[in-house]
Amino acid sequence: GTMCFSFTCRPLPLYLYLIKLLFCIALIIPGTSSSNRDVVVLLRVKANELQDPSGLLADWQQSAPNAPCNWTGIGCDNQTNDVVSVNLSSLSISGYFPADFCRIQTLRFLDLSGNYFNGTLSPEALTLCSHLQFLNLSSNLFVGGLPELQTLFLNLTTFDLSANNFSGE
Repeated sequence: GTMCFSFTCRPLPLYLYLIKLLFCIALIIPGTSSSNRDVVVLLRVKANELQDPSGLLADWQQSAPNAPCNWTGIGCDNQTNDVVSVNLSSLSISGYFPADFCRIQTLRFLDLSGNYFNGTLSPEALTLCSHLQFLNLSSNLFVGGLPELQTLFLNLTTFDLSANNFSGE
């Protein structure tokens, strides 16, 4: 590790070694981009929270080119490839409300209408979705009372819970 000019040699300064080391590490270790994190979240939701008897989400494969932006029902920002929408309406999917979709911080649009989602909606689960602009859970099989929301949904323009089996006021 020396620099030689003419006939004199000097050791490289420490900061140049560190810059070279950081550059090499950056080339070797792939970064955890937001789309990689989104893939992990989406695959976890599919495996643990969704029943897909028709296999319509079979293209949700980590090895798929341009994953997850080319998967059924997934929409991405054209420049950043961040997931911005999940539209699984009318796909005959069932399960409890998959609130983990809302762990994708870039998600703005979630449409699960016209399926067989069931169970109750907890305020905690919906709070995860407080950054959404559009949330459609209509025409499912949700039961129980409507959750009292403690969190402000500042960006929400559409929130549809119609055509479910809620009870109470």
